[in-house]
Amino acid sequence: MVYFMRGCGPSGAEGRKREVTMEDRGMPSSVDVERAILGAVLLDNSCFWQTERLSASDFSVERHRIIYGSICSLWGDGKPIDFVTITEVLTQDDKLEKAGGVIYVTSLTDGLPRVKNIEQYVKIVMEKSRRRQFITLTAAALEEAYGNSGPIEELITRTERNLLDVETNKNSEPKHISDIIPEADAQIKADEKQLARRNMEIPQE
Repeated sequence: MVYFMRGCGPSGAEGRKREVTMEDRGMPSSVDVERAILGAVLLDNSCFWQTERLSASDFSVERHRIIYGSICSLWGDGKPIDFVTITEVLTQDDKLEKAGGVIYVTSLTDGLPRVKNIEQYVKIVMEKSRRRQFITLTAAALEEAYGNSGPIEELITRTERNLLDVETNKNSEPKHISDIIPEADAQIKADEKQLARRNMEIPQE
């Protein structure tokens, strides 16, 4: 996706020089805050309760998603969450290298004080996650709009529904537009059938 500064169109030398891509801008994230959450849980397992609204997909860094997934597995199994158990789970799942290795996992608590309240950290990570979801969904909608594929009304309906999911935090992980379209089309057809049935039930005067 390419953006242009106001007053500069895609044509002309000035426009080409000042174009900004999504890759250049980068996706919203707060890596240090993600590390702080993981480190806090490793230092004090009771902090995990404050992360219950999070899912692994809310973390912007792959290794953090992997580590948090392992933390959730240990918590679900009623096992302690520490460096030994985390590295053991990651090794069993053949994910230790993708998680940054033992050195990275053990570095999560470096210089981190024991904190009892990480709710603000969780809010920050969730906010960044929702922003990434918003960008992904709107970029996909723009791509489809430019492609002239299907009626614009259906595109608007799909986009509104998925943006509402982001607002209500129903979806923790953004979906690709190719996954969204079939689901939204099915919902639209179901709504149309329901409306048709209601119209049939209304007594005619």
